[in-house]
Amino acid sequence: RPPPPPSASFPSVPPNPFLRSPYASPVPSRLTSIKSGMSHVWSGHKSTSWGMDETRPTSGTGNNRWGGIAMTILDTLDTLWIMGFREEFEEAASYVVSSVDFSDGSHGAVSTFETTIRALGGLVSAYELSGDSRLLTKAAELGDALLPAFGTKTKCATPRTTFFRE
Repeated sequence: RPPPPPSASFPSVPPNPFLRSPYASPVPSRLTSIKSGMSHVWSGHKSTSWGMDETRPTSGTGNNRWGGIAMTILDTLDTLWIMGFREEFEEAASYVVSSVDFSDGSHGAVSTFETTIRALGGLVSAYELSGDSRLLTKAAELGDALLPAFGTKTKCATPRTTFFRE
């Protein structure tokens, strides 16, 4: 018989100075700093690339690398809600509902993976958090648009898909 493995010993971890206890919320000064940072980046996105997929922080411009579906807004809806940015959330949700169209071909080929986890996941989680049924409707529209990507023999999604259907 082989000898038993040595017992594991783990180094002690020093306490995190930003937590009151291992199970406590961040201290107020850290929370204020985090919310201030979020407010700063959200304002920057709004002023330089509202409705675009990404903000280029160095140039102060935006791009539509993910199909021009306002990916940053879709991906940030749940974060806005969780952080208590209700006015920003409402503005973003209203923009998505009124301005993002998943039924046309103008988006070109989009990444199935990124669109599923960021856009569809953002819509579903924002609906679950806020109860805003407009977001569930929009998630269903996007899900329907993505569904053909899974219509392969193996049922594994194609890497890229288009929303346009004839």
